[in-house]
Order: sequence, then structure tokens, then C-alpha cells
Amino acid sequence: GAGGPRRCRNRACSEGFGPALGVMAALDGTGDRTLFTEGVRSALEAWPALQVAVENGFGGAYSQQKAAWMVTAVAEYFHDNVNLESEEVEDLLADLVYNEFDTVVEDGSLSEV
Repeated sequence: GAGGPRRCRNRACSEGFGPALGVMAALDGTGDRTLFTEGVRSALEAWPALQVAVENGFGGAYSQQKAAWMVTAVAEYFHDNVNLESEEVEDLLADLVYNEFDTVVEDGSLSEV
């Protein structure tokens, strides 16, 4: 953006955060990818930092579509990678929010998603 990336620095961005994704393990071929994807959707929809970015149009005219695409991108990341560390998931989320919404999340909520 014109003024640089937006920053979400305080805990107010993550208040009321719902349950985390749970066990961080890639799904095997027998896993229910649809159910997992819905879990990812629920986690991202419960993440206030992302919702602030979407509601305020930080991603431009297509903020809603970008948020929906993030669900698929995150679910695919889990499917395509085995033995993910929490830091890898945090880095992915940080990169996606920065690249798609020009936002830097600094409220500590990345580790809770």
C-alpha cells in the first residue's frame, strides 16, 4: 500500500479467537480433505486479524475472494507437506496475509491459528 503494510500489533486483533486447527499433520490419502478444509475455513474465519483485513478491504476489491482462496491454499499446504512444524504454518500465514492484504500481523495470533 501507499503507506506500507498495515500492522496488527495488539491483542485486540486476536481477542475471542476460537479453537486452533489442532494436530498439525498432513492428511494421508484416506483423510477427509473436505472436512479438513472446513476446519481450515473455520480457523481462518475465527482469526480476527484476517477478518479485520478483509472487512476493511486491505486486499482491495477482491478481499473476500482472497480470504476464500487462502482456505484452499492452507489446506493444500497441509496436504502437500508432511511433518509440518508450527513455525512453517505461521510463516505461510504471515506470507499470505502480507502478500494478499499488505498486512503484517504482530499481535501474536499467528501461533494461535
